[in-house]
Amino acid sequence: MKKYFNYKLALMVICVLHLAGCKSDPYMPEVAKVNFPKLTSDPDAHQAINMANDPADFIGRLTVDLYFPNSVIPNEATLVVAKNGTYNNVKEMQPITQYPTVVEITGAKLIELFGDIALNDRFEIGLNAKYSGVDHKAFYSDGRRAYSAGMMSFPGASPILTYRATNP
Repeated sequence: MKKYFNYKLALMVICVLHLAGCKSDPYMPEVAKVNFPKLTSDPDAHQAINMANDPADFIGRLTVDLYFPNSVIPNEATLVVAKNGTYNNVKEMQPITQYPTVVEITGAKLIELFGDIALNDRFEIGLNAKYSGVDHKAFYSDGRRAYSAGMMSFPGASPILTYRATNP
């Protein structure tokens, strides 16, 4: 029993000495503090593009805000849209300079950016932001997710907003 105690004590001493000898890594990059967007659809506006009507008549409204309103704000931000998951053809909609901001998304603007709208088309809206010269994109052209599952699981998180072309 005494032998077991001595081994346990020696192991604890080695662990403490190892941890005490750790130095900060000079190659560790600075950790930047960033915020992420919270896009909220206006319930009084259109929630989908109704293909029974002219798609150009679609008018959606959304509020662009930051999830942590009292935290850092981006130096630059642009509202962007991607069609049908084609993230190598993301189009810029408009710059965002203050939070919260209400933005109107029209079918005419979507047609101007992407051409005709067909049944089951999907438009994903996000925010490209720049913090201290570093770009944080809403969509990456190689298909990578811009937001981790952890961020998406925050209560009320909505960094991407989707409008679909449906036939009611």
